[in-house]
Amino acid sequence: MHVMARVDPHAVHADALAAHPEWVDRTPDGAPREHWAFPGTYVTCPFGPYNREFVTEVARELVREYDIDAIFANRWQGHGVSYSEHARRAFFDATGHELPIEPYDPDDPAWKAYVPWRRQQLSELVALWDTAVKDIRPHARFIPNLGSLAVHELDRDLIERHYPFFVLDRQSRSGVEPPWTAGRNAKRSRGAFRDRPVGLISSVGPEHHAHRWKDSVASPAEIRMWIVDGFAHGGFPWFTKFNGVVPDERWVAPVVDAFGLHAAVEPVLSRMRVTADVAVFDTAEPGGDPHEDGVHQALVEARIPFEFVSATRFTPEELGRFRVLVLPNAERMSDEACAVVRDFVRAGGGVVAGHRTSLQAADGTPRADFGLADVLGVHLEQDVRGPVKNNYIALTGEHPVSAGYEGARRIIGGTHLLGVAAAPDATCPSGSCRTTPTCRWRSSTRAGPRRIRRSWRGSGRGRAARSTSRSTSGRCSGRRCSPTTAGSSRAPSRGRSVRRPGSTSAGRACTTSLCTRPMASSRCAW
Repeated sequence: MHVMARVDPHAVHADALAAHPEWVDRTPDGAPREHWAFPGTYVTCPFGPYNREFVTEVARELVREYDIDAIFANRWQGHGVSYSEHARRAFFDATGHELPIEPYDPDDPAWKAYVPWRRQQLSELVALWDTAVKDIRPHARFIPNLGSLAVHELDRDLIERHYPFFVLDRQSRSGVEPPWTAGRNAKRSRGAFRDRPVGLISSVGPEHHAHRWKDSVASPAEIRMWIVDGFAHGGFPWFTKFNGVVPDERWVAPVVDAFGLHAAVEPVLSRMRVTADVAVFDTAEPGGDPHEDGVHQALVEARIPFEFVSATRFTPEELGRFRVLVLPNAERMSDEACAVVRDFVRAGGGVVAGHRTSLQAADGTPRADFGLADVLGVHLEQDVRGPVKNNYIALTGEHPVSAGYEGARRIIGGTHLLGVAAAPDATCPSGSCRTTPTCRWRSSTRAGPRRIRRSWRGSGRGRAARSTSRSTSGRCSGRRCSPTTAGSSRAPSRGRSVRRPGSTSAGRACTTSLCTRPMASSRCAW
């Protein structure tokens, strides 16, 4: 048995605030930030002396005085932007900017500077704590809780030196989140660090941040589903129970069942290797994206195995393991990342690109045209507009893209549209659908598959295409859209394919709305 101590440095009581005002987080007007769920306590600043000095000494004392193997730190990264004097001064000295004002704005220069600055600060803190622990007890480690987006918040080199495994804290579903969210967290972590085990923390109650029902109990099926979906995708289960009593015993049996199942299947799962042909690009940026949600839902429903490939590990070697790359809405792509995609298509890979993919450089600087315009055979005429209301896709002919919609002449169209133009040497299959009303703004299906340009250099065998709108399907689960009207993946065979003259079906890609079903193909199954 290994023993892990637990610390939680995210808040202090009023007496600590009085003695050490420099320890706490501050609001933009300089007031101490009171805890949102525990009156009389105050949130600490993650960048100040509380974490760097006080918690470091606490960690040293724990490993010196107790026979433990590790220390686990909960809620240590801060909660939003800390406007403490220490944070203000450190950020300005490093970047020349004042701290950004929430909410997050990817186009604000201060936010562009803050995200990498915060990543570096937190990474250095992890290294400080882990080193302090190992200096006293060499085999011990300091393991911070990484929330739900483990690897994107820390420096890659420091993670590789100081993290033997990851712990992701996403304890249950919130609202109408899909049930695959637990497994996605594990897959996303694996996309950046394939050699690091990852544990998924779960609990027994509903995840409701406004009311904090942490001592309540969700249904047995809900508890079981969350744990099982996590370990089915590579995240070992880590169960937590709040409060030291059990006023409701209904959670016990499903937890026992789930952990029993894990014990039975883990010897088999641990010997299996990932063989997915499809890679979904993970932008490694803050916040969620309905485009990625829609792609994820489509792939899950279509039973297509897929993996994430992280922007932090986007190399030809990493991408070369796959046959198809999906870019749901990868707005920010460096020139180097675009070159990786270009080489992937040359080698025969298929690419599906959505919405505003490659319209910005890695630092958020806008591009005048798609960074992948030469690959996709489409150019930007006018940037996004929307939300567009009462927009539809008219099905005008027979084509695999419209299979499964027999009896329907039109379906829901996109809600945020881009004005695009096909490259002069790009060709499309005979039209099977159009937007209603017809105009130069194209929805995701109307944009159609674009062949790779005929002026393509070398002997490239791949195909690429893009969808140019935000489809409603990425948000369907929250709005209870009908699968048929919304273009859900339940209807079969609605992908489009692109082929070069004389080519085989290998290396094809297709344009889709965000929820489609695959066509039979040796290369791109959409």
